[in-house]
Amino acid sequence: MTSPLLHLLALAGPRQACRYCAAATESGALCSRCEQALQDLRQRCFQCALPLTDSAGICGECLANPPCFDRTVCGDSYQPPFSHWLQNFKDFRDLRDGHLLTRRLIQQLERAYPSTDGRPQALIPVPLHWRKALWRNFNQSCWMARQLGRHFNIPVIQALHRTQPGDDQRHLSRQERQRNLRGVFRLHPRCQRASIWPSLHNKHVALIDDVITTTATARAISRELRHQGIGRVDIWSLARTDKTHLHY
Repeated sequence: MTSPLLHLLALAGPRQACRYCAAATESGALCSRCEQALQDLRQRCFQCALPLTDSAGICGECLANPPCFDRTVCGDSYQPPFSHWLQNFKDFRDLRDGHLLTRRLIQQLERAYPSTDGRPQALIPVPLHWRKALWRNFNQSCWMARQLGRHFNIPVIQALHRTQPGDDQRHLSRQERQRNLRGVFRLHPRCQRASIWPSLHNKHVALIDDVITTTATARAISRELRHQGIGRVDIWSLARTDKTHLHY
């Protein structure tokens, strides 16, 4: 016979705290109230995911200076609480926040690609320079790519390498970022030798990054991928900064 205490514990079930309001939740991430309250319902540019003031579809910047990528899908805006969670994930390897943010991105991706026919054939994470990778022993973009690849059943290819370490990009202007990234990303020699790369010629891939700011990284990498024969490049990112937060 089950004791009253065990019966009560069974009824209660596993309970965890919401990452935003600390209320009890069974999901272990956000309670349903916070999930609804934190939804971003703004219109975004189809190409770069910049928030729009109207439903034009493409922002003026992408019309004036078209990028080599075709579409950007982001989970949230880079503002509190998402910016805090993203920094915990990126800088402190807090996988609870990594899972939370990746699940929110997956929700947006399932809306953006309702059928498997329109989804990419491969996922390519943004690389770190080998020195930084050795020092950090963690690449958040690779971690994200593995989660997304498992969910959507899409292969992950670490196709790129970074030829120069570069400066910290966080406090650079757009022009400085573009200069900093010129010629930095290249197709990895082992990928050129592998049999899988020719099979991606003229195919559709998604570049996986944690946050889109000035689009400088996305533009530099998508240019290299198109140069190497990729037909279409989409950007999948946990968050997108608003233009007003950038240093122009």
